[in-house]
Amino acid sequence: MELNVLDVFYENWDGTMVLSNVDLYKNEDDFLTHAEQYIAETREWGFGISNVVEFMKIVVSEEGNWCEKSIAEKESFKGKEVWAYKTDIKEED
Repeated sequence: MELNVLDVFYENWDGTMVLSNVDLYKNEDDFLTHAEQYIAETREWGFGISNVVEFMKIVVSEEGNWCEKSIAEKESFKGKEVWAYKTDIKEED
């Protein structure tokens, strides 16, 4: 399946992490490959990603907004629960 990386990634408000639904990838390496492509298409030169992948449960609203599940419960944020891969965005030297 060909992914349009501009449609399947989420970032936090300050652009320091990138996330995406785990069901879209074969494994963590596949996620990292697509995350690198996403960063290349959305940033000027000088940015990359960490090779560390974490799992987190997020809630995604119909509008495409998201937040961590624990925050969604506290704030009554409604949406679909999704397991996501997460990696950090970093400035390259």
